[in-house]
Amino acid sequence: MATLLMTSSHGRLRHQLGRRRPTFHVDEQFPVGHVVGSMSDVATSQEGGMSFSLLRTHGRDIEVEKLNNLFAVDSETGSIQTAVIIDREELCASLRTPSCVVSLDVAILPRFDVVTVDVEILDINDHAPAFSVNTTTRHVIESATPGSVFQLPVAVDQDGGDNGAVEYRLLPSTSPFRLVVNEDSAELTVELVEALDRETT
Repeated sequence: MATLLMTSSHGRLRHQLGRRRPTFHVDEQFPVGHVVGSMSDVATSQEGGMSFSLLRTHGRDIEVEKLNNLFAVDSETGSIQTAVIIDREELCASLRTPSCVVSLDVAILPRFDVVTVDVEILDINDHAPAFSVNTTTRHVIESATPGSVFQLPVAVDQDGGDNGAVEYRLLPSTSPFRLVVNEDSAELTVELVEALDRETT
């Protein structure tokens, strides 16, 4: 597939041949008024006197109430701007796909051409991993045998992709336990690796 990449001072526009819908990209958490792109870049007619009107904002599997007032389109320039500070995780938490895309239907006047553009909300690393509880206690008897395993709660990072990766470390390093992370089942356990002596441990 051939890809034509167009850029402007306002933002990035990617238009793939065979896919007529232009796509802009914007990082989450940008301030209100950040310019995402310009409808003048995608207008089929470059005649003067054009004006622009945002008709509808929609997104597949995104709750309608979350789409209200995300973006604004300048009626004279066609500039697409953020109207709120967008939290990607809040907006697209229910999506089953890794991408978070919002579609805008924009009328280009006076001919009233309606053009749909996509705005992909890109993830930034703005969340820290967190456990559901601050403290977890596991009671281990002194006579427990090495190899005994104890379940621990897992931490969750709301960010997506690599930004949502969680790493664990067991402290102190001299602990008689070994941390075991099962990535397939998303389970976290500690395994006793040496006999316990209550008076010295």
